[in-house]
Amino acid sequence: NAVLAKLLTRKEPKKKEKIKLQDSILSNSNNNTSNNGNFIRYVSNIKGNRIEYPIALVPKTETFIKYPDPIAKCKICQNKKRYSCAVTNVDLCSFECFLKLKENKQYKNKFIERKELLKKQQFEVEQQRIE
Repeated sequence: NAVLAKLLTRKEPKKKEKIKLQDSILSNSNNNTSNNGNFIRYVSNIKGNRIEYPIALVPKTETFIKYPDPIAKCKICQNKKRYSCAVTNVDLCSFECFLKLKENKQYKNKFIERKELLKKQQFEVEQQRIE
């Protein structure tokens, strides 16, 4: 009867006390895992499943070094890029390099196609004005 009376009159611990109790239980469990050396342990209980491992094995957050973007160079003379060709999308540094690019056999067809396309577009615009 005395035990039953104690149980009935017993008060639940307050939230702060519960949190302190849980923290102390967790710290004790952490201390237990550090005593195990370099062992990784899988724990499955009522609270759920977890993996415990010593602090020495905790992966550190990686810091990534951001390197500056490489400096783009002119495709003709290897100087620092200042412009991009609108037709070929090639990096250039000057008008002289643009003229050399225009004479280059590899890109000559692109310039001719672009010129024809512009003439065609201009012709269509003039036809629309006439109508």
